[in-house]
Amino acid sequence: MKNTIVALALTVCMSTLALGAELIEYVPTPGESATVASPIQEDASIGFSVEIFPKEIYLGDAIYLIVYLENRSDNDVVIDPLEYSSIQFSLSASSVSSKYTWIPEYRTNALNALESPPRTMEPGEKIPIRRSVLEFPPLEDWNDQFWQPFRQLLATKRSEESIDCKLSIEHGFVTIEHDVLVKRRPEHETALLEQWFNDTPKTLFPRVDGNRKVPYRGLYLEPSGKSNIQINGKEYDPWTFVRFAFRKPSDPNNPTTLEGWRELEASLTPSTMRDEIRLTRLQLEYYAAEPGEPGERAKTELVDWLKSLPEIQRTRMTSFLVSKTRALFDSPLRDKNRELMRALYDVLDVRSQEIVCNFESLKYNDYTLTPPPGVNARTPFEEVIKPAPEDLAHGSKDLPDGFRIWDVVAKSSPRVAQYVELQESEDSIRLKARNGFVFNIRFSSLSEEDQEHARAMSQAAAEKPEEE
Repeated sequence: MKNTIVALALTVCMSTLALGAELIEYVPTPGESATVASPIQEDASIGFSVEIFPKEIYLGDAIYLIVYLENRSDNDVVIDPLEYSSIQFSLSASSVSSKYTWIPEYRTNALNALESPPRTMEPGEKIPIRRSVLEFPPLEDWNDQFWQPFRQLLATKRSEESIDCKLSIEHGFVTIEHDVLVKRRPEHETALLEQWFNDTPKTLFPRVDGNRKVPYRGLYLEPSGKSNIQINGKEYDPWTFVRFAFRKPSDPNNPTTLEGWRELEASLTPSTMRDEIRLTRLQLEYYAAEPGEPGERAKTELVDWLKSLPEIQRTRMTSFLVSKTRALFDSPLRDKNRELMRALYDVLDVRSQEIVCNFESLKYNDYTLTPPPGVNARTPFEEVIKPAPEDLAHGSKDLPDGFRIWDVVAKSSPRVAQYVELQESEDSIRLKARNGFVFNIRFSSLSEEDQEHARAMSQAAAEKPEEE
């Protein structure tokens, strides 16, 4: 079936489309959340539980999932979060002989060393350790040895009929199972998925590298440049607005205009696939809108819709929006992105609130957002080493707390820091800020008075007898 949505080659000013555009009627995705827990074992202090939404989907849809770790003992338990990073998700159906296992996709081929400090869990405490979106199936696996016979069997069903599946969540010797119903999708939508699969070059799908999916070629995921989305005269690659790894549709099949995204969304059955497309469309609607009332209306539509979603689904979508803040900071969309983050702040999960709060303080020197419990907003380093009014009023370069005001010739503002070490032969002096951060500056950049002081400190340290 020819995808008339994607084939649109309209060169339309998106901001004009956003003006006065009628709201697309949104019918909530049907379905309920479900929670299932691992069996209680007498000798195990730690248990698992899983929350899933929705438990009934169409072919091509995604489910949103959170795995929780629970302290089921009466005592504190110290856990290493990295021990639980190898959770595996798989799917089986009695009518299909093979089993399907989801393989996580990464943006880069590089192997990053994971670090996560141990943490203490109190009795009865429950913490999220994994948030995932599982597609049924990911587009690149459309013809997988599990999904091809599965699709063929589903095609024999009547409209809205389903296949019972068993979703397994495994870690070590613990397995949690939950039933998921996969329904037959309307024919024109299934044909659209088939076309997106056929029209995506192999190099734009990921390749499997051990237990992960990575970009087919190159170190990072590289867009084709053939389906860039234009906003107010500037082009953006589709991954700027499409959630990473979601290819229904993305490069090179995605609409390139706001009108194309609107038509695509309106053509789909209420489902999580449609919700993902709506997320992209609402972003474009907002970023393309003219300032004033059109922009406020578009922002309200996006924010109110996200607030209406089940928390498990909303959290995954808002965390994606937060992840784009740094990329959009150097773009014409920076101010609108900042406004959106602040409008969403109260419904973000704790980790996303921490990111936004720190971004506000570091990039804008703005501390008006209330950090989540246990989080202190970071202060820009230039502010950390800047002398406070009481430092300047002290009347001496050497301060009562052991720190010193250092005059840097090339800088308009002096630095407050503590001497650590002088390496004059390398034109370097090491200093420590009040927040404990150790940093280096060029020794020759200091005033002559401060250079002499540093030499004296170095000489005193060299003459100090070593402690036995």
